[in-house]
Amino acid sequence: MRFHPRCVVIYLMALVVVFVNAPNGVTKTKSGSANRRSIQAQPNFSRDPFLNLLDADNLEILNHFGISAASHLQHYIVKIVHEIEFLGGDSQSILAETNSAAIEDSLWHELISKSKFLRSLQSLDRQLIRKNGLGCFVILNTNAIALEDELFKIYKQRKKEADSLVGKGEFIAGDRLLFQLVDSGNRFLEGDSREALSHWYTDLASSLNRQGRFKEARQNVIKGLGIIVDLYGESHPKIGLPTLALASLNQSLGFSEEAEKGLKKV
Repeated sequence: MRFHPRCVVIYLMALVVVFVNAPNGVTKTKSGSANRRSIQAQPNFSRDPFLNLLDADNLEILNHFGISAASHLQHYIVKIVHEIEFLGGDSQSILAETNSAAIEDSLWHELISKSKFLRSLQSLDRQLIRKNGLGCFVILNTNAIALEDELFKIYKQRKKEADSLVGKGEFIAGDRLLFQLVDSGNRFLEGDSREALSHWYTDLASSLNRQGRFKEARQNVIKGLGIIVDLYGESHPKIGLPTLALASLNQSLGFSEEAEKGLKKV
């Protein structure tokens, strides 16, 4: 069973390599942050009539994400859809058909009357389960994975387009794409995946530097360097290149003392 990999370190570290060298990967690792809400549904709701109807895959997802699994996944889907549309992509063709699986009224009322689990849920979770049926958790998880893969694919495409435009000296168009990536990355990327965001800041700074926009370039290098420091600490080798870039910009702007201090860190 593959879970939506929002906080999966292995997946996102692999993703960063793709971003940096030129995202779309596969993982079966569980999201660590979600496990704190794990409920082990069947032991905690022994002989619950609704849970007894779920297959192993749906139970696995429910146990992984916890009692609010449906709303957790739905909120995440909405967040990804927003980012895909922000970047000009199409999310609707990605989503799996769900309405045909709705639980019929008679069965639903019977389950509500007998299922302690269903009665313990928030309204949104019950609505999602009723709409998507007994395969609810697999459907939502599948949609989350497909949408996330599409978003990372768009990230990779936009980065390639931006590199091409900047390489040809079309800075306005290239910078526009880089600004979009930075905006989206700030909203969406978390944990180790933010290393990709740091490189987008550096790429944007490089473009601005080529245009003589040193102050703006410096601001973006500082943001990118800050992410690397937050992720790895001030003594990690990965701070070397952005630190050198910052020192060079400080020198160009006449901040000789700051430039010298930066060079001593490398």
